[in-house]
Amino acid sequence: MDEPKEGRQIKYGYNEVDSGTFGTPAADTDTFTQVACDHFDFTDTETGHDIPMAAGVRQPVYQQSHTTTKGAMPSFDVKGPFSLNENDPMAYAHFQKVVEGATPFTKIFTPFATHPDFSASAGHWLTWAVGYPVIATSHVAEGCICNRYKLSINRNEFMMFDTGWKAHGTTDITSTVYEDGTWEMGLAGPGGADAKATDYGRVHWSDLDIMTLDFDDAISPTADAICFQSMEIESEYQTVDQIKPDGAGSFQGYGLAGWGGTFRITVLKDAQVEAALANVRANSGIRFQINKGAAGALLGGEFQSIMYGKISPSGITFEKEGLIGAVISGTIMAPDVSTDAWDLRWANTIDRSYPAA
Repeated sequence: MDEPKEGRQIKYGYNEVDSGTFGTPAADTDTFTQVACDHFDFTDTETGHDIPMAAGVRQPVYQQSHTTTKGAMPSFDVKGPFSLNENDPMAYAHFQKVVEGATPFTKIFTPFATHPDFSASAGHWLTWAVGYPVIATSHVAEGCICNRYKLSINRNEFMMFDTGWKAHGTTDITSTVYEDGTWEMGLAGPGGADAKATDYGRVHWSDLDIMTLDFDDAISPTADAICFQSMEIESEYQTVDQIKPDGAGSFQGYGLAGWGGTFRITVLKDAQVEAALANVRANSGIRFQINKGAAGALLGGEFQSIMYGKISPSGITFEKEGLIGAVISGTIMAPDVSTDAWDLRWANTIDRSYPAA
């Protein structure tokens, strides 16, 4: 009888570099960033087809059902504590656009304007692995793009991420990545030092220096401070299509369309909430900003999120349990064609060699 295993022995992680060619996974012997997250594995790894036919008998027969990996687009969700050191490749795989500066290597993520040509190995994707502690039974999916990206934080807790993914083609269910790969956990970047001194890059509610919500003029914000209790910001592509067959049972690229999202912010009821009510009735937008660190250029270990949007009709509700609070919800929306609806950035002092412009 084999030795019993337990869930704590499973490893979850990604490889960012892989081969640089879309459709080619990272090798089992490559280096993977081990991510702190809930358990997940890959679904939608096969496609099923009902074949219209009469077999001449009163019972169904095998030939009427066809299961194959051809045309599959595996999917999975990854969620856990947000880390400045680990989350930037995931954000890049979602927004498909980033600008990385010089030291401290601030990454600025915004929605893409030009769709990447994955068939020419443009765009950004990851190889994800679920490493199981039995030889040659790990699962690997390559060419993974993040179709859904969510950040949330509650009072007196760490920021969390929740992401949805699509993968290219067939998943490997006999990988040896668990035993043959190099797994890096809790480091300040690939090959870096232990990140314990900086809370492993995590962002706590009490670390936030700026929490503002402008209810008046989204383009020239008045930066009203709010009694911020929690927030959720989630963006998603409404359509993820397969583009062009590759002749090998899969496809050559993704078609991403319908980027948008929602927000939900909980605050204590005060004068700013009353301003929000007036804002809804005046058909005005909002600007919501949180910072770990001061305004302006970010220093190492700092974080900033600026989101524009519209509060939904009846998008302000009041809570009466405990302190009187208000929940403000709505849709992510740019104030004009030249402003990004969501500008997400952080400085993790890691040189990823991302585009500089």
